[in-house]
Amino acid sequence: MNKKVVLITDATEEIGNEVGVLFASKGYNIVICYNENRKKAYELKKYIKNNYNVETQVIKTDTASVKNVKKTITMVIKKFGRIDTIINNSGIVYDKDFSKITIEEFEETFKLNIGGSFIISKEASKHMKKGSTIVNVSLTTITDDTDYNISKLGLQSLTRDLAFELRPTIRVNAVAIKLDKSLKSKRKTIKKQEKLNTISKTIYYLSSKDSLNINGEIATIN
Repeated sequence: MNKKVVLITDATEEIGNEVGVLFASKGYNIVICYNENRKKAYELKKYIKNNYNVETQVIKTDTASVKNVKKTITMVIKKFGRIDTIINNSGIVYDKDFSKITIEEFEETFKLNIGGSFIISKEASKHMKKGSTIVNVSLTTITDDTDYNISKLGLQSLTRDLAFELRPTIRVNAVAIKLDKSLKSKRKTIKKQEKLNTISKTIYYLSSKDSLNINGEIATIN
């Protein structure tokens, strides 16, 4: 139980997956939270097990459910006895413009993209000791998706509020990612991999001792 523990939401998505592998390479035990893609979650678990001397835990987690999040945190503490870093990477987008998105879809986006990060941070922070960190994944550019834009920009405000509320025990920062064509592409291009590397390294930096004096900041990745 001496190794640090990082909990990653939406760990089966590209950014979450990349972050999980990087933290494993740094000696962290990895909590792989997923909501739908069980197959990818266990593929990540297998990859980490085969390549790094760390432990993993796979948990199906609905971050918008307080009951489900509390169960997840209890499972993590039972297995590892600690949580050192939270990566709030979950998000949903309906890919509709203002005239077509429904009120229900708009509310659901906020419930997960902001509410989910709030719930995870609130429940996990009860078990996090001084020096722990939270990193939220946001965006920097305006897309065609009104609900997603507002929710992810709202996450930046939540980042600053939590940084103030949780100091000096827990540092809270965010990365704001530019959603360019390379990231939107389903193909694994060199440019896309380079950007994923930059994102994961920035997230790790904000979680490490190298950024001890950084709190409540939004790191922009173009």
